[in-house]
Amino acid sequence: MARMYIKTINGSTPPVPQSIEVQYFTVEKDSGANMAGTMIHNVIAHKIKFVLSYPPMTETTYNTLTAMMKPDELTIVYYDPFDGTEKTGYFYHGDIKIKPRWLTGASAIQGLFEVFDINLIEN
Repeated sequence: MARMYIKTINGSTPPVPQSIEVQYFTVEKDSGANMAGTMIHNVIAHKIKFVLSYPPMTETTYNTLTAMMKPDELTIVYYDPFDGTEKTGYFYHGDIKIKPRWLTGASAIQGLFEVFDINLIEN
């Protein structure tokens, strides 16, 4: 079970993901090598990205998650593992990957979707 890195999305508590990957990346502008071959880095921001993977889920859980992703901008309260603090930030969702489960017999009880992965990227 993943640590509760994502506390709330727009004030609602999301289901706990099966796994979570946290990425910290640098946004640069006009960076590259100059004529002398020296690398120039013009850092304009540092951002965080969460990749959430959920276990097989029911239609109710699926509907809860997709409803949370409807706004263009998401206000997320999260734990930042890079500095150990809780923060509030503005995010958007990137790719959402789903794999529907064919509902046959007893497997229908185990979930409607085998895979539900989503990227939450800081604005």
